[in-house]
Amino acid sequence: MYPRHEQSLRLDEIAEEWAADLSRSLERVRTLLVQSFWRGELVASLGNPATIKADQRELALDVLKQFPDHPGLVVVESQSKAPPAIIVDDDGSEWGDPRAVIIWPADTKTRNGSLLKQACENLAAVDWCDYHDDFKVMLSELLVLRADFQAFCRAKGYRLPAFWSGDAKPNVAAQAKIDCRNWLRQEVRQLRDAKPMRKAAYRAEAREQFRDLTARAFDKIWEATVPDRWKRPGAPPGPRSKAGSAPRKS
Repeated sequence: MYPRHEQSLRLDEIAEEWAADLSRSLERVRTLLVQSFWRGELVASLGNPATIKADQRELALDVLKQFPDHPGLVVVESQSKAPPAIIVDDDGSEWGDPRAVIIWPADTKTRNGSLLKQACENLAAVDWCDYHDDFKVMLSELLVLRADFQAFCRAKGYRLPAFWSGDAKPNVAAQAKIDCRNWLRQEVRQLRDAKPMRKAAYRAEAREQFRDLTARAFDKIWEATVPDRWKRPGAPPGPRSKAGSAPRKS
């Protein structure tokens, strides 16, 4: 229920709640939070934030390196491996490679503070849409402590958001969105590449289970939560086993 009382939230939960507070698009707020993470302005972790003290950006860079096909960036071992800034086509025309270049060697012995600083600075200029879908999942799962988020808001001059500051009143519609979002995330984690139902069937099931959820709210949650491969047409229609059904909400 609102306000949120958890001591930590996933980065994507914060983005979805905060986007409404800021009247900004979800993608813009995701970009803001992730860029702030790379700058070191927002503390987030890949595990329990209450027990992890090490800089999590180095671990995040290791994960980033595992995905070679980011739309808007390329991770290389050294400057000599970076793609040319200007590419000449066969017809002689020239164009600049718009991708950000991130230098992050696999050999930990060749890394240093300067490399980490430069990699993070370059990533702080990258937008949410520039990442591989699977790396977005990792970023979405970053955990942020309430105290760290409030410290970030104060440092950057943002008003403390009502959804997590204790100033908001309970909102059953908002809670239905949270429950639906968590359910869809669980479906994605369990099924990964394929979904057993069309979007319309998921919408119908969600509205049955979460009675205060509107169709429009579901559509927004769907667009923000499921990977692009789930949005492609052609998924098989029809009923499925109730083993993966959402818990019923009265």
